[in-house]
Amino acid sequence: KVSIIAPVDYAGNIMDLIKRRRGQDISTTTIDETTWLFSSNMPWAEVVSDFYDELKSSSAGFASFDTSEADPPVQESNLCKVDIMLNSEIVEPMAFVSHKDS
Repeated sequence: KVSIIAPVDYAGNIMDLIKRRRGQDISTTTIDETTWLFSSNMPWAEVVSDFYDELKSSSAGFASFDTSEADPPVQESNLCKVDIMLNSEIVEPMAFVSHKDS
């Protein structure tokens, strides 16, 4: 679960970022007239791969975020193995698992 505090001026950018990062169950709470709290369940892989930098870029550096364990902590996902081929041969050390939507 990701909780983001950001100025309301950047709400659209924050919502787009959460959706691009496969966030689900997005909710917003008003903290005061200029600040909102955004909460969403998001895959951990999306959070650890450059999420902080994109969040800061989307909010001109004004947003901050915190993570906590989602409920339920593990969910099924649509994954596939990506093999890299070099000279028509699979290079196994370069293989990785990716979400099919990516």
